[in-house]
Amino acid sequence: MTGSKPLVTVKHKFADYKIDPSCEILMIGTFNPACAGNPVEIFYGRSRNYLWTLLPMVFSEPSLKQAAAEIKRAFLRFHRIDFVDLIAEINVDRENDYSDRYISNAITKAWDIASEIESLRALKAAFFTRKTFSDVPRIRQLAGNAVAQLTKKRVAIDYLPTPARFINQAKQREWNETFARAGLIPRLPGDALGRA
Repeated sequence: MTGSKPLVTVKHKFADYKIDPSCEILMIGTFNPACAGNPVEIFYGRSRNYLWTLLPMVFSEPSLKQAAAEIKRAFLRFHRIDFVDLIAEINVDRENDYSDRYISNAITKAWDIASEIESLRALKAAFFTRKTFSDVPRIRQLAGNAVAQLTKKRVAIDYLPTPARFINQAKQREWNETFARAGLIPRLPGDALGRA
């Protein structure tokens, strides 16, 4: 924060979202801003985010990146996957900068993940969509709180490479291997995407 401009409160795009109680796999991200330049209808829907390619391919399904939100929701229901973010609200003086490094010190409200996790009776695994939190101390603290709650419930926890910015075979392979480690997909020999 530079302090030169007045602060603007930005809420999460899906502030009223509730996790599906039948969720078995929880994807945990950081923040999705409710702002004019973010017309997405579902988590990870921004143009430079490739979750909707990576995640279906983990289950040997085609990319849903260009699919309608309702098709993506059907995929989530079928695989019992849902999303939550760590941050519910930020105060910023640069409205077009939502990088984790910048917003880490701008958090004014965390998402109440603990109570949501507590209510998820079928939850088997949780994946953070970020490998490390070393450069974002406030977000690291929120992630630590979520890890404590997940550990208490004996949920498998792991960290995925960010789905943002780019996609390649190495990233897809790491997503596949992470889901396989959690016992959610078979570990298959084969090509770079983990398929036979």
